[in-house]
Amino acid sequence: MKTRSSFESKVLVAFTAAAFVVVAFAFATWKLARDAESAARWVIHTQEIIKDLNQAKVDALSVEISSQNYRVSGDPAHLTLRDATIRSREETLVRLGELVKEDPRQRESLVQLRRVIDERLVIARDVEAVRGRQGAEAAAAFAASSRLAETREQLYGVLGGMRDEEDRLLSERAAEQLQARQALLVVGTLFAAMLFVLLAATFILIHRQLRETRQAQRDLAHSGEDLFI
Repeated sequence: MKTRSSFESKVLVAFTAAAFVVVAFAFATWKLARDAESAARWVIHTQEIIKDLNQAKVDALSVEISSQNYRVSGDPAHLTLRDATIRSREETLVRLGELVKEDPRQRESLVQLRRVIDERLVIARDVEAVRGRQGAEAAAAFAASSRLAETREQLYGVLGGMRDEEDRLLSERAAEQLQARQALLVVGTLFAAMLFVLLAATFILIHRQLRETRQAQRDLAHSGEDLFI
């Protein structure tokens, strides 16, 4: 009776430990999976910012080229294209504002970007007005005397700085994503090994008890035979 009670206690301990391992594994898997998902979202978030920064740079170049073409040719079709690009760029800047709202450094850079863009738009409108009133030569002279070249450098500098920051963040977040995946794999392997050991130990314990029980039954049977001799 005492042996049986000891055996039952061992089995109970083994199954309790296995249940604990399963619960701990489920929790760890949930936590690590959530961390991996969060890291993946941040990677996608950073990639979206980089895409919009590239688009803003392309739009800035397109706006300047359209303005130059109008200054030379006087064809209003270039202004139509320029204004359409300006509207597209505004949509991009609004998206950027939403994407970087939790990043103080990038928010400040976006303020600087907006300031430079607004200044360049004022110059572009002034060049357009001079071109309409005084012709191409006067417009070219006005553009040359303005801060057009300086603001171009400022614009590309701010965009480049924001891009460098997002590249840095992308590298960090990609590393975090990889680390989360690796941790999930390691933890899964560790808990699987622990569960296997517990199950193997339980099997050995039960097998040993069954062998002892069968031996006890055989001994009892032999004792019964001896009584009849």
